[in-house]
Amino acid sequence: MVRDIIFFVYEKTIFTANIVYLYCFSAIRMGIMYLEESTYQRVIQHWQHLHRNPELSFSEYNTQSYIIHQLNFLGIKTEKMANTGVIATIGSGKKCIALRSDIDALPIHEKTGSEFASENPNIMHACGHDAHTAILLGVAEILKKRESDLQDTVKLIFQPGEEDLPGGATQMIAAGVLENPAVDEIYALHVFPDDQVGNIAIADGPIFATSNTFEITINGKGCHSAKPDQGDDPILCAANLINYYQSIVTKFTSPVEPVVITVSSIDGRSVINAIPDKVKIGGIVRTFNDKLKKEVIEIIEKNSKKIAEIYNCTIDFETEWGYPVLVNAQKPVEKIIKAAESIIGQENVLHLEKQMYAEDFASYTQKVPGALFMLGVRPTNHEQMPTLHSANFIPDSSAFRTAINIFVEIALNGRK
Repeated sequence: MVRDIIFFVYEKTIFTANIVYLYCFSAIRMGIMYLEESTYQRVIQHWQHLHRNPELSFSEYNTQSYIIHQLNFLGIKTEKMANTGVIATIGSGKKCIALRSDIDALPIHEKTGSEFASENPNIMHACGHDAHTAILLGVAEILKKRESDLQDTVKLIFQPGEEDLPGGATQMIAAGVLENPAVDEIYALHVFPDDQVGNIAIADGPIFATSNTFEITINGKGCHSAKPDQGDDPILCAANLINYYQSIVTKFTSPVEPVVITVSSIDGRSVINAIPDKVKIGGIVRTFNDKLKKEVIEIIEKNSKKIAEIYNCTIDFETEWGYPVLVNAQKPVEKIIKAAESIIGQENVLHLEKQMYAEDFASYTQKVPGALFMLGVRPTNHEQMPTLHSANFIPDSSAFRTAINIFVEIALNGRK
């Protein structure tokens, strides 16, 4: 009996020692870690709450209230800005760095089947802004506990309306988000389904494109589908316009200059046995060159009118100037890389190729030096996952640990 007890204690001791060893080995491999498990679990709770309760751009009132409540609970004073935005500061150093998240969702019906799926019909956090917000709340909790260690003031920015032009960033800037205290550098992240958990991707210089939306109303003459010759078919006109737009890239722009023209909506709203009077088509132009973007929009407008004439139709053309090119500044990028290497190792900090996404974080980096990195959120056992803005998109939340630790490292040691 005594021998059995001794053997049992010995086995448990060895088991415990192995667990401690594995934990220490994991911590060494992961480098510096600020995030405690209890904080991480609260971040997951934030994320799941926000995912269940998404709100569209510039209508994020409940999201704003939730953020304020959580920050106030931590003892962090908050200020409302740009109607549904929130800002807060931690520390009192002369230099000020800002950490920005976006808080709005998209008009998409969720199909993930998640147990914490959206409870708001046809609204979904399909771009990961719920994750961005939860991550920044986790960073706030850690930095508040370590406020005495901060050499700089850290400004937390919870920004509305990233998904909808003219973009919440411009409204926050106009309201004074970069002042009182003046922001010296600004940082952000975006979840990235192309890369797996445990990696980030970053580069200096232009990383995201500038964009412009366009909407064309094709005015024709409706008729019965049995008598198409008695009408002026705006659907046929629309089909030829869409085909033509794809040729603009190959025939009117340089093959070494990235340009994307995407028609993403078409609306005829007619019964199956009738040709409608009007058809609307909408799309977006993306480039890394503001001059080229303007030229492409002008080509679309001018030649759309000519093509419409062939079908005896007319068009009404509307365009809205989108976000500028997002340019990552060199020094903030170097600080992100240094922080990330200390957290996840040099081999997991990847070079980011230019992306044709557009991001209104670019409005901040036009005013102060800043940088955005891409956070890998693809599960390690998946070769691919649903894209951003997909009804099936949901990130692997284990990636949040990496993001939180990197942001905290930048805040605590960014000036070194």
